[in-house]
Amino acid sequence: MEERPVRDLTRCPTCGGTEVERTEVTRGYYSAHAKYDPEVLIRFSDRCATCGTVIYEHVEEA
Repeated sequence: MEERPVRDLTRCPTCGGTEVERTEVTRGYYSAHAKYDPEVLIRFSDRCATCGTVIYEHVEEA
């Protein structure tokens, strides 16, 4: 089995900056118990605060 290289998500691969800004997108939904839950994370991305390069992005499957 081949091992994947470990990515350093705390350092920007472009400029080497260590400050990361996270952008989160949430949406609300009604659960099976008829309770409204407004905080469901559907997408987030981490960008370098210095140069704006996307370090990591995650999108939930609908």
